[in-house]
Amino acid sequence: IDVYLQSLVDTGEKVVGVQALVRWFHPEYGELEPGQFLHIAQKSDIIISLGKHVLYKALAYLRKIHDAGHRDLFMMISCTAKEFYHPGFVSTIKSALKETGIEPGYLKLNLEDKFSFQAAQNALAIIKELSELGVRFAISGFETAYPAFAFLQKMPKDTMIKLNKAYV
Repeated sequence: IDVYLQSLVDTGEKVVGVQALVRWFHPEYGELEPGQFLHIAQKSDIIISLGKHVLYKALAYLRKIHDAGHRDLFMMISCTAKEFYHPGFVSTIKSALKETGIEPGYLKLNLEDKFSFQAAQNALAIIKELSELGVRFAISGFETAYPAFAFLQKMPKDTMIKLNKAYV
């Protein structure tokens, strides 16, 4: 499994951050995109160790980016519901930030509608704890899910909303 970075730009086309993307180089099938293997990992606890690997590697990349003088860029990492609701999730985030020396405000966790409101009270407790540390959030994929709008109102005010280009 390898981690790649994709630039995130604002409406003025200025790079404001990077997003971690995963690829798997399978010995027989070559490069596989997340849609080809993540659903399998999500059916088991493999997704927990995979997510941890991506988190640490992405934050290590961000450390290098900051050390190269680009201290204003943040790292966005997507996480699955299984990772987010795992009992060790918050401590994993704290440890990764501490070990890589990244300030929490430079980490943005991307949550998708599939779980952002399925257990709203549990989600909000985790979000509150991480938000109090300084971790920021992004929400994506909620355009088609009406209940997500109610959930969105309870998110921290600086939450990034990622819209499908069809809505822009």
